[in-house]
Amino acid sequence: MPRVDGQSTPWRRARPSIKRHHPPDPSFRDLEICSWVFATLFVVGPWAWMEKRWGERKKSNQKKIAAFKAKLKDIEEAKAKKEKGQK
Repeated sequence: MPRVDGQSTPWRRARPSIKRHHPPDPSFRDLEICSWVFATLFVVGPWAWMEKRWGERKKSNQKKIAAFKAKLKDIEEAKAKKEKGQK
């Protein structure tokens, strides 16, 4: 397009289209791969985390139960000694 003063500006010509050397990989659009990625991110990951958390809670609860049973046993032994002392 010529300017007012008559000089042409070559940078105003239409840009050439961007040429892709290869077509986009269709495997990313494959439903099976997309569903596998979705399942991994939103199902398997949190499920594994919850199983780990449940395992930790179970161990913690077992420790608490063992401590409670030991304390209960000590109390019963103290009661037995006290009863023997009164007789």
